[in-house]
Amino acid sequence: MPTLKPANSLLVRLLAVLGGGFLGGALRYMILNDMSSAAGSRYGVYPDTSWVDSIDLRLFVINTGGVFIATWLLLGPMGNSSPDAPRRLFWTTGVLGGLTTYSSLIDDLGAIWGLNRGVAVLIGALSVGAACGAGWLAYQIRQRLRRGS
Repeated sequence: MPTLKPANSLLVRLLAVLGGGFLGGALRYMILNDMSSAAGSRYGVYPDTSWVDSIDLRLFVINTGGVFIATWLLLGPMGNSSPDAPRRLFWTTGVLGGLTTYSSLIDDLGAIWGLNRGVAVLIGALSVGAACGAGWLAYQIRQRLRRGS
């Protein structure tokens, strides 16, 4: 019978990702659903009349911030850990994977696409550019901190 190391077993890694994903998804849900009347009108009770009504800046902030934090963690405290380490799986794949929501961004872009295709492409490009910029910024900050210490 094979012996399993508890810290590296499949069950521990799976629970780390599931628990982190639940936490990140719950946090995103609380941020995006403020239970106000504006939230009700945004999600299908009243159709959007312009592309401006279809944009949710909270998604932009969540996704960009998530990329920054993930890059920061992977270049810093979790950079030397194994990709299978439960702590790394919990925070990067679980919490930050559950928090960021590029599928909701695509949904918003689909709503904007029906109203103005050029704006949808522009917002999509800005979102990807902001995510790349956030990763680059986290990298630059980490590099300066390493040189300074």
